[in-house]
Amino acid sequence: MTDVFRELNALLRERRVDSCSPDASCSSPPARPCSLRSQPQVPRPPLAVPLCPSDFRGRPGRFRSVRRSCTWSIRTATTRTCRSWGRRPVVVFSPGFGVPRGLASISVAELAGRGYVVVTVDHTYEVAGVEFPGGRLEVQTLPEGSYALMARAARLADLRFVLDAVTKLAHGQNPDAEHRHLPAGLGEILDLRRVGAYGHSAGGLSSIDLLDVDRRVRAAINLDGPLGYGYDDPADAPTVAHGTDRPFLLMGSAKSGPFGPMTHRDEPSWGLFWDHSTGWKRDLNLPNGRHYSFIDHQALVPWFQRFFTVPPELIETAVGTANPAKVLFALRTYLPAFFDQHLRDRPNHALWRRALPETKIID
Repeated sequence: MTDVFRELNALLRERRVDSCSPDASCSSPPARPCSLRSQPQVPRPPLAVPLCPSDFRGRPGRFRSVRRSCTWSIRTATTRTCRSWGRRPVVVFSPGFGVPRGLASISVAELAGRGYVVVTVDHTYEVAGVEFPGGRLEVQTLPEGSYALMARAARLADLRFVLDAVTKLAHGQNPDAEHRHLPAGLGEILDLRRVGAYGHSAGGLSSIDLLDVDRRVRAAINLDGPLGYGYDDPADAPTVAHGTDRPFLLMGSAKSGPFGPMTHRDEPSWGLFWDHSTGWKRDLNLPNGRHYSFIDHQALVPWFQRFFTVPPELIETAVGTANPAKVLFALRTYLPAFFDQHLRDRPNHALWRRALPETKIID
């Protein structure tokens, strides 16, 4: 069946004190970019709703998030289109540091195709570039000196801000900064009793941070993201020290740092978080994969090879030597299965007892 996505390209603005800014005393209107994607049971015309303020005044060095407006029309959005879908669980996705959210399209499409509303977020001034309404482009602008903890805090603030806006939408409010018309019934498909989060690299870390501090999130997946980011001793990271009583899935690569394989047995922050957590937990590893095996690089690199020579060292560094089709099959199986079990009460116990090709279960 042809994938038909519902996309809500949102630029949400609200006055607050940005604690992640170098000048935390300034009250400013940050913006959070997000897309809501889901797929109906039968093919329908694609929907997209622009929710963009006409201007945003940001300062270099601040971690704020913005997103360009979409160019599609909302004329095809109808009450029947939204409400006929029923309520659906919501999953928030955060990309890696400097990586655009669009490079997770395979996993987002898979989850949307299985009935989830997937909210993807860009972290502006961190990603290479974000286009504003009117064509203005904001590029990556990082503060001088150490910014790891600032970035970590800003990412968490981004995700909570977006969840707040989605909550308003589900309660019948219009979170658009300019209060433009939204499709009737849009908020009625959001089931905020069933919210999950996942992310890659720094986004995986952000998802676990969100699980730690926000009880709205019931379960989270970390794809190859170290949890001690910003701390000399990973034990000092609050998320690591706290652990969690809620379900999480760790999925790591063969080598993603100085400790060898990214597993709770090898990477200190994963090990401490694992030991401090009391809920459902699983650790999977791609023995032949690398850091970018978890996003669209796993499909794009082989595709590039059809047209020109890709240096072997680049392939090894990006996606390793794993069979691309088998890695993608594993991701498209394990990620939905995790959320099916913990957001929909549809467990697949047999799946977690056996490793799919190109994966290894870490006990």
